[in-house]
Amino acid sequence: MAPRRSGLARNTAGDLCLASGAASGPQARRLELGGTAQSALRRPRRLSVYLDASVILPTLIQEAASAVVDRFIGDLEDDLIISEFAAAEVASALSRLVRTGLLDQDDASRRLSDFDAWRAASAHDLDLQASDVRLANVFVRRFDLMLRAPDALHAAACRRADHLLVTLDKRLALAALELGVRTRLLTVD
Repeated sequence: MAPRRSGLARNTAGDLCLASGAASGPQARRLELGGTAQSALRRPRRLSVYLDASVILPTLIQEAASAVVDRFIGDLEDDLIISEFAAAEVASALSRLVRTGLLDQDDASRRLSDFDAWRAASAHDLDLQASDVRLANVFVRRFDLMLRAPDALHAAACRRADHLLVTLDKRLALAALELGVRTRLLTVD
């Protein structure tokens, strides 16, 4: 889940944009919920912005992209979309940190509880469909794109639902653009 770095740029209308920020090391951290569910729901919304797991994880674990992601989410005035699949990838990443001894089980459980509460208050779900899996299968067969199946599934769902895909993964961002998915790449300088 390490952030990908890129020098790419596109317009600010949602086509492959960049954000940058300071890194602060591998120390663990907890999600800062900020505001209430009501205040989050009263904000005016314009786009549907889908976060993949690479963007969600730095809200739970301190890493190089945490400041960039915090700034992006803090400034967001659009509908936030997080699929159950992205949530499962986040849980899997925290589980890996527990298995490797970098987090204890109680801390990981608290972080997931914080994430679940924030997600319930601030985001909408995107139900994945069988057609998303079929399209993801087509995407991964495009060997020139070098997509992994989970990334292809995020791209397929965003394409179907016409959501802006926000990621820290340069390969996913480039492939998604090639596949006609509106994409924003967050980067760390």
